[in-house]
Amino acid sequence: MSFTLSTSIAGPVALNPGINPLYITTSGTVTSTGTADGIDGAAGPTIWTISNQGAVTAAGGIGVALGNAGIVGNSGTISGTTAILSNGGNITNNQGGTLSGLGTSGTGGA
Repeated sequence: MSFTLSTSIAGPVALNPGINPLYITTSGTVTSTGTADGIDGAAGPTIWTISNQGAVTAAGGIGVALGNAGIVGNSGTISGTTAILSNGGNITNNQGGTLSGLGTSGTGGA
């Protein structure tokens, strides 16, 4: 199954097989406050796939925290204390995409 997010929601988004792949449209936003991550994917056999055209913001957490490798395509904005993929994987930051974070971590750290 897949899931398309085209509205604004409070994060974190907890990925599960029903929300994989996750598509975030240009009007979709995930905003997490405190120390919460923007998007979380648990460790396990699933390879998480995320396509972001909107905005994922984690004020005090990781923008996208995946428990195992994942595939992320970004043409929107992903920000957090570290931007993305703290446990490896691939990210394609397409034209117009922005990754930002206060530190570095994994393949896609900012």
